[in-house]
Parts: sequence; C-alpha cells; structure tokens
Amino acid sequence: MWNAWLPQLESVDLPLGQVLYESGGTLSHVYFPTTAIVSLLYVMENGASAEIAVVGNEGLVGVSLFLGAGPTPARAVVQSAGPASGWPLP
Repeated sequence: MWNAWLPQLESVDLPLGQVLYESGGTLSHVYFPTTAIVSLLYVMENGASAEIAVVGNEGLVGVSLFLGAGPTPARAVVQSAGPASGWPLP
C-alpha cells in the first residue's frame, strides 16, 4: 500500500512552532514526520489547550481524514523541527 502513495508524497521541512492546522479547520495535507515531532493539542471552549498526542516517525498527522471525520478538534504544532513527507489532499 505504501508504494501506491509514494509518488504522491512531497518532501517538506517542518520548522519549530509551525502550526499545521487549527482546531475546527480543515486539513490540506497529511504529514508523515521523519525526524520532526508534532504535538496535537485539544483546544477547549475557553481557549485553553491540553496536549493529547505526540506524533513522530511512527505515525502520521491528519489521521482524522482517514477515519472520515470532518473538521478536527485538535491543533497540530511542530515541537521539534525536521523533515516530513506531505501528502496533499485533492
């Protein structure tokens, strides 16, 4: 299955502090971090946030798209800069 996606992946650099998506927003890419680390933060109604997951080279950022979910309730922020593979969504 990975070989089917490989031609569609783009190499991207994820700088420290970059916001990949905001809570309630829609995603433009799915990211597969190589050495970068991304924090997923749940944003509460009062504006406070809590870290709910950390994604590194073992996972992907944007899994809600594969699960058929709409806008995400989480915010994704790069915690450790590095390269990733990005899959642009149609």
